[in-house]
Amino acid sequence: MSETDILKLLADPDAVHLNLLRGTLARPSVEQIVHLYGAEALRAALPSPPDPDERVAELERAIAEQAALLEDRFSDLDLVGFENGTLTLKGPLIPLLAEAMAQMLRPTGRSEPANYTETALTHEELGPLTLTLQRKTGATAHELRVAAETRADQAERRERALLASNQRERSALTQLASLRSRLRDAGRRAEADPERAGEILRAAVREGGAL
Repeated sequence: MSETDILKLLADPDAVHLNLLRGTLARPSVEQIVHLYGAEALRAALPSPPDPDERVAELERAIAEQAALLEDRFSDLDLVGFENGTLTLKGPLIPLLAEAMAQMLRPTGRSEPANYTETALTHEELGPLTLTLQRKTGATAHELRVAAETRADQAERRERALLASNQRERSALTQLASLRSRLRDAGRRAEADPERAGEILRAAVREGGAL
């Protein structure tokens, strides 16, 4: 490696850091780092110690949540958050709720989980509720209904086209049978009246072409 390459390497902070981690370059001592950056800059870069008051408040919230759980005061729990248009579930009940949802999608005796399910619930204040649970990787009930309706519409269009085609075929067969009957009748009349045979047959052909 040339001197130019070495100087270029040493001028790249990321490359220096990587080589320090690898042990390719000798690590500076703590005194050298303090001398390089300054004590105040290093103190500012260190993470702030936790605030004791915030920690106490956090523990008090946890104790209040546990007490509400033990006393079945679920309405006192902060279970739902809404921020930037997104509704999120939170709190100590969420892992239990997630497991309950998973078991709802895969009831006993079913090997594969369902795509979605609906469950009837009752709330003391709101009354009867319907919980619709859907897997994120699967289609929603609405999407499945739209797909089914689309397939039904396509099937109805194919059926109408087939009926119309059959109607045209039946009409053509009816016209062909009528033409055959006219030609047979014209043949009999031509045999009975040989002098007018040509006229009779030409008239039958003209009438047949009008069908």
